[in-house]
Amino acid sequence: MRVKLVVTAAPAILVAGFALGQVYTADEFSCTGTSEGGLCWLSDPRLYEKASWRFSGIPQGVKRIIRLEGTAEDYCHDCVGRDVLVRIYYGTGQGDWNRMELMLTNRGPGCTPAWYTVAGETEFIWWPPIPDLVFVVQRLLDCDPHVGFNLRSLTLEVPGVVVPPVPPPP
Repeated sequence: MRVKLVVTAAPAILVAGFALGQVYTADEFSCTGTSEGGLCWLSDPRLYEKASWRFSGIPQGVKRIIRLEGTAEDYCHDCVGRDVLVRIYYGTGQGDWNRMELMLTNRGPGCTPAWYTVAGETEFIWWPPIPDLVFVVQRLLDCDPHVGFNLRSLTLEVPGVVVPPVPPPP
């Protein structure tokens, strides 16, 4: 009876592990913006500043979710709390780049008097069998709120696989 309990518990643990997925954080972070409050701020009105994250050991050919969360500060309007549009370039860091736009939406209530959290996520598939994946983020509109990032601002998640339950034996 004890052996049977262990054998049935092991698949349950294995299924739970697949269902949770895996979250990756960057190995390196760099930024050409201004450092303040533990964040690197993209605030240049010419939109040249950028934040970069390098990931290693990302599995190839599976769907991933990019999650980007930052802190925004709005200098253009009295009632702050606006969303921020960013462009994300991604690739090996050595040549060809892919790109996408992502809206970082205000996660707080309407008008916020100071710094406020903005976040967004999207799915993508990465095929090339290379060891590193690099993301570069830039603001797109000069009067969008300034946005600050750090090493943990961008994460990649490989979603869990939902395994259907095994029917009981007849």
